[in-house]
Amino acid sequence: MQMSTDEIPWPSVHDPKELGAMGDRIVLAIEELEECWRRQCLERALGCTDNRMLLGSQLAGLYDRLTVQPSEQLSRFRKEWIQNTLDEFRSAWVEPTASFRAVWSDSTHAYRVANNGTEISVRNDQARQARIWRVGIEPDDFRQAVHLANSVLHASLYRLAADIRCIGRMCVAYESGYLPNADQIHWNVHSRGIAFERLIADILNEEEFCATRASLGEDLFEWTDLRVKYPGLPRKYGARVQVKLIGDECLESQQTAHRRNQEIYVILTPVRLAQYIEQCLEAGAQTWGGDDIWACFPGQPADTSELAHALSKVFERAIESNESHPLGPMLKVPSPVRRLVQGFVRTAAFSAAERMRALVNERPGAIPRWRSRFPKRR
Repeated sequence: MQMSTDEIPWPSVHDPKELGAMGDRIVLAIEELEECWRRQCLERALGCTDNRMLLGSQLAGLYDRLTVQPSEQLSRFRKEWIQNTLDEFRSAWVEPTASFRAVWSDSTHAYRVANNGTEISVRNDQARQARIWRVGIEPDDFRQAVHLANSVLHASLYRLAADIRCIGRMCVAYESGYLPNADQIHWNVHSRGIAFERLIADILNEEEFCATRASLGEDLFEWTDLRVKYPGLPRKYGARVQVKLIGDECLESQQTAHRRNQEIYVILTPVRLAQYIEQCLEAGAQTWGGDDIWACFPGQPADTSELAHALSKVFERAIESNESHPLGPMLKVPSPVRRLVQGFVRTAAFSAAERMRALVNERPGAIPRWRSRFPKRR
């Protein structure tokens, strides 16, 4: 039995070589629908079966429910916001600058990838993430290659749909007077800060998949860049992680001091990592990175400030590295520093979860979700 267009949640490709062309067509279709919304002829565009088949029911459904009326200011805000989220969508399937042949292993549920004479294990989620860094994993089996291409496409479409849904609520909030400062909401998916978030997510996911990018609404309105989940962590959606590439203590303090209830977040910056190492040394405890971490720096940092700067440089060099690797730039960060990040976030996540529970028990509703602040009409 053939499915109707409304029953197909996401489009798929039948050949991995079609991924780029499919992504381009989806971007053009979204841009066409946005232009039709501005011209108030959206219903006619949605009546096109080809558009609905191309976008799938999840994306097309968002435009079916787009009832907010365009105004000059709202059109300007929405155009910028949609362009930003389309830029992020493009980055998920852009043509890789380096590709690595891979063989799927049923025993490890991962790809075996040869790189400079060594064999590396790459999970499916890591292969998807590698595309962000313009690194392609090419399975030797055609069916596995199609599966991976669709995994990349569907994950990026899921994110795109979630972002457009959030933008829809932001538009209604602006129209209803709940978001008067809409002109101040900007984000840049190509910024160094976003690259650092992705690098940290890769490091946290090195051994097991536990970290995901937070939703757009959480990022913009809840001071949350990543969500992390661990076995036994008492948080349904995972602990909130705020990530900032700041190696200067004064600047870090200025950027984080205004935030209320900091104790319910994991705040990950080079400054916080340096302070954690100092606390371990003062307590005579072993850090997660071990004594080997000192070999990661050209010179011995004299104090916490120098250590924070040194850690910041380690992350910056990894992000700026032009060397391609099947796992992206993650392995440009020395192993002791990666272990430090993984252990710090895991420990802080459980502490933050306990403090969140205590705060909510003490003051129910003290931490409202961003959706509760905005009206639901799209």
